[in-house]
Amino acid sequence: MFGKMQDRPNRKYAVKEEIELHTHLAREYIRRRESDGSACFEAYWNQEIMTSLSCVPKQAVLDCCCGDGILLPPLADCFEKVAGLDISREMLALARETSKSANRILVNGDAAELPFKNEIFDAAIFRGSFHHLPDPISSLKEIRRVLKSGGVVLFVEPNGDPAWMRAFRRAYYKLSPKFSSTHRSFRLHELNRLLTDAGLQPLAGRRMFFFSYPFAGLLDHFPFLKNIPLHTSITKAMIRLDKLLAGLPLINRWGLALVVTGWKPE
Repeated sequence: MFGKMQDRPNRKYAVKEEIELHTHLAREYIRRRESDGSACFEAYWNQEIMTSLSCVPKQAVLDCCCGDGILLPPLADCFEKVAGLDISREMLALARETSKSANRILVNGDAAELPFKNEIFDAAIFRGSFHHLPDPISSLKEIRRVLKSGGVVLFVEPNGDPAWMRAFRRAYYKLSPKFSSTHRSFRLHELNRLLTDAGLQPLAGRRMFFFSYPFAGLLDHFPFLKNIPLHTSITKAMIRLDKLLAGLPLINRWGLALVVTGWKPE
């Protein structure tokens, strides 16, 4: 189901569709920063990613499909070299505004055909972007190629494990103009299988985001939420609750996002 697309023209069409979509959506991403509440949520998301990378060597990291570059500043603070790649030039223009660090570069390119040499990155990250890719297995094989031995790949992706979440996302992806025909959500075992098929080894999987994500992480979809009184205070309370729920067995399986790590065997 998630294997490499065999029909090359179909893949080219899907890539073109993705570029056109994000050309249209680029400026709407700014809405995610229009309130202090959304800034708190994005900082929480970034902190969770950086914590997951705490044991990774801090030489070079790839933010794959970096979008507006929201993750680039904390990466640039921790890694010697940071590369942000995105297929949308409009998104990269936003990323240039987000991060002006001297140790980061921005590259326009396709995740399925990475314009980098072999074995140069200690880590590669998909921050809510892997489900956008029309050719996920080819992209992971490319990630394996550019990772050093022992390098880590990290995903934060929509959780497709509960049946009702899969059904809701399928319906919303079809109805909303903010998604393309290739967008999907993944189940944990699907991501692990993709890692294995690409020659990478699954390491760990967990879930997070229960209340804070729909309330403060989707302002480009539901901008009216930022006008709710005490939006920032409510967001902070939801983040504290989310952290608590993420540590509770059984309940944590209902988190809206999957956090999955894999590594390249030495």
